[in-house]
Amino acid sequence: MKVFKTYKHWLFIVIFVIAGSVIYWISQTYYYRIDLTKERRYSLSQNTYDFLKDLNHDYEAEIYLSGELPYGFHKLQQATIEILEELDRETSQDISYVLPEIEPDNPKTVEQLTQRGLKYTSVNIKDKEGRLTQQLLFPALILHNQEKEVVIPLLQNNPALSGQENLNQSIANLEYELVNGLRMLEQEKLPTVAFLEGHGELLPAQTIDFATSLSENYNVIRATSQNLDTLIDALIIAKPNKDFPEDDKFSIDQYIMNGGKVLWLVDEVRVSKDSLRANQQVTAFYKPLNIEDQLFTYGIRINPQLVLDRNSDLVKVNTALKGEQPRFTALPWAYEPLLETNPFHVITKGLSPVRAVFANSIDTLSLQDIEPTPLLRTSTSTRLENVPRLIQMQEISRMQKPNFYNQSNITVGVLLEGNFSSVFKGRLAYTQQKNYKDKSSFNKMIVIADGDIIKNETRGSRASMQFLPLGYNIDYKYVHGNKTFLLNAIDYLCDDEGWLELRNKEYTPATLQKTKARAERTYWQLINVLFPLLFILIVGFVYSFYRKKKYSK
Repeated sequence: MKVFKTYKHWLFIVIFVIAGSVIYWISQTYYYRIDLTKERRYSLSQNTYDFLKDLNHDYEAEIYLSGELPYGFHKLQQATIEILEELDRETSQDISYVLPEIEPDNPKTVEQLTQRGLKYTSVNIKDKEGRLTQQLLFPALILHNQEKEVVIPLLQNNPALSGQENLNQSIANLEYELVNGLRMLEQEKLPTVAFLEGHGELLPAQTIDFATSLSENYNVIRATSQNLDTLIDALIIAKPNKDFPEDDKFSIDQYIMNGGKVLWLVDEVRVSKDSLRANQQVTAFYKPLNIEDQLFTYGIRINPQLVLDRNSDLVKVNTALKGEQPRFTALPWAYEPLLETNPFHVITKGLSPVRAVFANSIDTLSLQDIEPTPLLRTSTSTRLENVPRLIQMQEISRMQKPNFYNQSNITVGVLLEGNFSSVFKGRLAYTQQKNYKDKSSFNKMIVIADGDIIKNETRGSRASMQFLPLGYNIDYKYVHGNKTFLLNAIDYLCDDEGWLELRNKEYTPATLQKTKARAERTYWQLINVLFPLLFILIVGFVYSFYRKKKYSK
């Protein structure tokens, strides 16, 4: 009997060891994970899985968010590593990463990283003695294969969000940013985006900042209405100021009917900002472009009204009394509204406000085949003014009064999706032309009632000309969300596979409800102290009862 018990004891140990070894081998050989998070935080999209199957190169990511990091940035670093490891597991190619050691206090290091395209941010951290010190961080990585490299920013920086909200949004967007970087490096041929010319559109120098950023992912050209074709993936019409001839309208119309995407940046009220700056006043007047019927057919009407908003960009105003030394004060100039972005659409989700200049309002029409989605709107304190009218800088004082604004949430930018009808339908001179189409298949376009959204300011002339960043406030040295919005808009228009949908991911960290936690603090303290003791007493009582019953026989 004793030998049998010993045999059972050793058999149990052997079975336990073998079972453990098999489980370990399976866990190392086959990868499987169940994502129980509500927002599917740890799951890649189907698009990503399909893309990784066809990856053609090995990649290495140099993560420059390294060293001793504040807690939030450490989480961002770990989330980046987790996504890279997940991408590596799902492809036959090798995706590795390194964490280079850098010296952020060394000016030479900062200069070298900046030249490679990395941007730094300054954060306050506590040293070992508890004192606050400033540290430079580079929240970005460089992804490269043997031929090319691309800089991928890891940190979103929306001034409208708190630091924690920006970090959460950054973690949520990691899959999109990393996969988009891989797609850029894998592409053999870049999509083509054209700036339209021939109708007084903005000059190349006035769109150079946006065009330079756009050229990282696209082949950027300039085109006239006569040479539009399906090889152009998207067309940008940037602030025209001359009438469109019917033949040019027809070319654009047929480009759309054949699947071409258009970003319209047009306004129909003329205001000279230079005259206002020089003379302190200027007359605003209606200037149609002969595309009103075309936009109307597609489902849009741009109204010849100026949009004013209490939430607007700051300008320097001399508030000193006559005879006193000049004293400049920052005051909001309502004719340059900071437009709110749609938080529920992938183009605009999580973006900083977009600055407009003398923008117009938009009405959408109810068309059966077209679905409009507002992208840019004013705040709840808005005013519309008809033209012609005289605009004077001295108006700025009355703009500060709350009762000056009597409207809210006026639409300035709209996405249109659906099957567009040709504006030339029923016009024999055009419908009889070869390959004419009167209806498009599913298509999309974006209409913004302000051409200045894409315009960067310039300083100097010719060889000494300087180009300021798009959306830059030169007086107060900050940048609005114009460029990111426009880049997302082009990405969405050219994206037929739904890649931008990855920006819809949410990351919501589990946090305590502070009010409830304070109210129930004593209750949970008692539970945490008494329950372990009670559990031990119950286990001891059951064990003692079992032994007594066993050995009393």
